[in-house]
Amino acid sequence: MTDLYFLGAEIFGLGNGVGPNKRKRLDPRVHRELAKDLEGDEDWLILYPRLHMKTTWAKYAIIQCILKDPNVRVGLWAKTASLVRNELKGIKHLLARPHLRELFPDIIPERKKWEKDTTDSLTMFREDSEFVPDEDQVEVWGVDSGVTGRHYDRHFYDDVIDKDTVNTSDQIEKTRIWWQHLQAVKEPTAVEKMTGTRYHEHDIYGEIIREGYFGKHVTVKKALVGNNPYYAYYTKKALDKLRRRMGERVFSTQFMNEPVPPQDRLFTLPAPVWTELPDDPVYYMTVDPSLGKKYGDSAGICVACISDKRHDRVYFTEAYKVKMKSDKLAEHIVDKIYQHRPRRVGIEYGLQEGLRFLIDRVLTEKAEKARERFRPMFVPISTGRTPKPVKIDRTIGSFYRQGRALFKPEMTDLFQQMAFFNPHSDANDDDILDAAGMMIQTIEYFAQAQWFTEEEVPFVWVPKWPTRDEIFKKPEETIAWDYKFAN
Repeated sequence: MTDLYFLGAEIFGLGNGVGPNKRKRLDPRVHRELAKDLEGDEDWLILYPRLHMKTTWAKYAIIQCILKDPNVRVGLWAKTASLVRNELKGIKHLLARPHLRELFPDIIPERKKWEKDTTDSLTMFREDSEFVPDEDQVEVWGVDSGVTGRHYDRHFYDDVIDKDTVNTSDQIEKTRIWWQHLQAVKEPTAVEKMTGTRYHEHDIYGEIIREGYFGKHVTVKKALVGNNPYYAYYTKKALDKLRRRMGERVFSTQFMNEPVPPQDRLFTLPAPVWTELPDDPVYYMTVDPSLGKKYGDSAGICVACISDKRHDRVYFTEAYKVKMKSDKLAEHIVDKIYQHRPRRVGIEYGLQEGLRFLIDRVLTEKAEKARERFRPMFVPISTGRTPKPVKIDRTIGSFYRQGRALFKPEMTDLFQQMAFFNPHSDANDDDILDAAGMMIQTIEYFAQAQWFTEEEVPFVWVPKWPTRDEIFKKPEETIAWDYKFAN
């Protein structure tokens, strides 16, 4: 009851277990730490490679909870109801072992005397007390099942995602919302243990790590440490064989807990940073307005400068994202324009059209209020037909690797998007990174034309008040009297 590793190795006999390859399944170096993380009273995220027995040890931990307190309420979740029911079935088989019943006869009666024994729940025996919970000792749920009116002392989440739940942003968001709603039914004192394997940089495990929900209680293991297997059950030859058959991308997630294989990463951190800005800075600004996209009215915004005399480097001074309605976003953009006085402002072509008139109006109002007319050149950046990973690689990726793009050291959100950008996925969190890539397209000294095909070369939007001569100038060919008013 006090040593989960002993329970698994000695009582359940895992120490004598041998796999098909004739190698021992129990590895003390691996499984002592795994058992320690599972049996404590702290919330813990435990990410282990496939086939390293994390599900087996999670079952042992649930059984230990029952042995410690027969009135415990345990909730167990997996990706689907069929998977989690199989796990409960395995728990019942373990509890029915004769030598465990011999050790705990008052807690584990013979199976035909169990109080509750269904495919979704288990109660063997409840101690008499003033409080007899409505919930069973163990209740199991699929992620797609709604949980209402049930409260648990222990939450175990085992492999709550798979490859089919990370294909799109919508699927990733669905799992995140499931976990958020689950917090509402969790007892304030409940302990959460989450075991799994990475699939995507923005899966639920990635969010828990990024947001620090479990604090420092995160364990991430790789099948290979250096060039040696972490788990003695595997040989280097066996892992190399798996890598060849699975492919680098799948092996990287399933056995190395790396959502993006090292060779696929466009950015290698730490990023090049600047310590001081040029004495003669000229500023530029870019906006990636994600209006109508999955994450709502959000925008990635970057501000950078170059030296007026030397045009070989770009110094990023601001890189962040905001979530605003279009009118508030237009006001925010104009405030930034007046703050930094950029020579050019790059905005994603197409999406910017909805903002164009709002920005124009706010600029006019600002000019009248400040009695100062300032209007930078606006460069609409075409999304074009070039795949996003290629465009990012050719713009900010290229400058990053050459050391020609330097960043303020505190740009954590941008660095995070760089670290987790997956060129093989459509579900990246990349709005700030998009704006950073547009910066290279916006600065005229960086050969802007090369970023576009002949059909994609953008026009330049320079908002201004027309003069009388421009309005009434007679066209070369007489058409209609209102020709000049058509625009």
